[in-house]
Amino acid sequence: IKDPSDAVKEQAVKLSEQVVGRAVSPHPSPLPRGEGESQPVPRKAGDAGQARAAVNASPSPRGEGRGEGDGEVQVTEALLALKNSPASRLRYQLAFTLGECSDPRAADALVKLLHDADENIRNAALSSAPRHAKTLLALIEKLPAEDKARAHLPMLQKLIANPPTSAQPVKLIDRTSALTPEQQAERAQILARYVEVPKLRGDAKNGATLFKVNCAQCHRLKGEGTEVGPDLGMMSGKPTEQLVEAILNPNAAIEARFLNFNATLKNGHETSGIIVSETPTTLTMRAPNKADETILRGDLKELSTSGLSLMPEGLEAAFTPQQLADLIAFVTGR
Repeated sequence: IKDPSDAVKEQAVKLSEQVVGRAVSPHPSPLPRGEGESQPVPRKAGDAGQARAAVNASPSPRGEGRGEGDGEVQVTEALLALKNSPASRLRYQLAFTLGECSDPRAADALVKLLHDADENIRNAALSSAPRHAKTLLALIEKLPAEDKARAHLPMLQKLIANPPTSAQPVKLIDRTSALTPEQQAERAQILARYVEVPKLRGDAKNGATLFKVNCAQCHRLKGEGTEVGPDLGMMSGKPTEQLVEAILNPNAAIEARFLNFNATLKNGHETSGIIVSETPTTLTMRAPNKADETILRGDLKELSTSGLSLMPEGLEAAFTPQQLADLIAFVTGR
């Protein structure tokens, strides 16, 4: 967590979710945790045993051995300090991780993050509210009447009235429909028109321009774009043929985390996107060109998926074979 690299810090913050749920603050809490506040939800952030081993190996300032609880408190202290980090990616991950933190000071950090200038960070903090609902309610009720964070009071009151243990599960409606033979044949014909792309010499400079115009609203690469779809920095070692198919036939192979979901709320509001975070009481959804949206499960009428990727088909209309070669040259650095 104290590494100079923000990327390393971000991964450490994710991993710490396996640890901080058991940490106990050395400071008395100004507000008692209320009954009905939700318990932590395990996340696949790393191996809990490895995380705890790393924490417990931390030496004490006096060179003496430290107990397991002491190590966890050290991690919590380091985490809470990140609420003031200038790096938005760290504040964003911290907002999710605090939902797993048992330290009562996590609620104070969440209140600060609920005031963040970045709407995605505010929504991430809101998704971590269930575990700290009563404490957050007490803290936000003390804020001035004009404070924007007070807009979250109704949601917190709902969480307290309907804690996760009594929340009704929402049935996921699977509307998956496989591509018809006609659709598969059409995609095959399109791919055939781009079969020469691996043999073309790509212009990465032109590819950068094409990326900004066609891809940056969903993908982030080299400091450009928005992180909705997969991290394209991981694509540098992929064969060009595989990248061509991924771009022109996005439904050929889909990771579950990039499936598109449609949510209908009881008040008639509809939204769609990938699910980037879940707690027992909330879902956080992400889609291009808008901020993340956190939804109470209790407000959901229906959640459905078509089984299709959020990435649309039809990108062949945006790229000639040479332009696709240029784009791939930029993405892979080849």
